[in-house]
This record gives sequence, structure tokens and C-alpha cells, in this order.
Amino acid sequence: MKKFFKICIIMILLLSIYLIVSLVVDYTRISDTPQKSDVIIIVEGGFPERVRQAAKLLKEGYSTSGKAIMSPYIEEIESMYFESGLEEKDIIPEYEATSTYYNAVNTLTMMKELDYQSAIIVTDECHMPRTRMIFERVNFQYKFDLIYIFPEFSKRGSNNILEKDEKTSRKEILREEIKKYLGYKFFLYRYLDL
Repeated sequence: MKKFFKICIIMILLLSIYLIVSLVVDYTRISDTPQKSDVIIIVEGGFPERVRQAAKLLKEGYSTSGKAIMSPYIEEIESMYFESGLEEKDIIPEYEATSTYYNAVNTLTMMKELDYQSAIIVTDECHMPRTRMIFERVNFQYKFDLIYIFPEFSKRGSNNILEKDEKTSRKEILREEIKKYLGYKFFLYRYLDL
């Protein structure tokens, strides 16, 4: 019984080390360098900074098709898309995604149907580790060339320091993202809508 207990402790310790190392590695990755790709994929969720970054990349010619897949396309906030710099003609809407997993499944399926071979994936830095993980897992069957970009958040104040409320909000978002990241690490997205 003591041997079993020691093995359990060692396994828990190794699992903890693995999770901490993978979390640190994934959360210290930086945004890739943009390269021309067939399409831009915006992993949405009502975040205007993601849409603004995608619109900027689109206007700079990084999408050779001149298109961006919005996943999910949320009709109730479409005015935000247009205010952020996208035009209706730029958007290929994807309506069904309810999680980052389904963002990946649905948009990569669309890429195959549209005969695209490369994409720039746009999300924010807190969401990037989970986005990169799941897009790479789903992309295993397609082998598309994917590049991951997150926007630079605008800084406020003379010292480029975020306002207190924004810092608090970002901490809450990061805590939630870490929980979801761990769920994705263990493939729980197959059973739960994370």
C-alpha cells in the first residue's frame, strides 16, 4: 500500500510539473510575424481589438483572397465589425461555433471547402495559447499553413499603463482562460462546451 501511495504522489508531482511547464511555455509565446495567406480567420466573441487587427491585416494585403472568416459571426453586433474597419464584402460568416474548438473545426472545414491552404488566425494574447493548441490539433488532418497573430492593446495614460479597471478585467479573463486551457489540455472540449 505504501508503494502505491508513493507512485500516486510521484505521478501527481510529474503531472503538475508537466502542466506548469506547458502553461508557462504556451503563455510566453509571442505573436507570429504576419505573412500573406489565403484568408484571415477571426476567432470572435465580441472583441473589437481582434476585428480591428484583422481589418488592418486585410487592408495591408495579408489575405490574398481579400476575405476574413468571422467565427462566429454574431449578427447582433455586426455594426461593431464595420466600425472596426471591416466591410460586408470582406467577411465570410461562420454562424455555428459555440467554443474555440468549434471555431477551429468549422473554419478549417470551410477552408478546405473553399480550397484555401493558409490562414492567419487572429485572437488576443490571453486566448492565444488555447486557440493555437486547438487549431493545431484540428489542423493535424488538414496540414494547412497557419499563422497566429494577436493585436497590440492600446495603452492609456502618459506612462503607457492600463487603467485599473482594465487591468482587473484582464486578470479575470486570464484566470478564466487558464482554467479553459487546462480543460483543453485534457481534451474536455469533446465533452463540455468550453
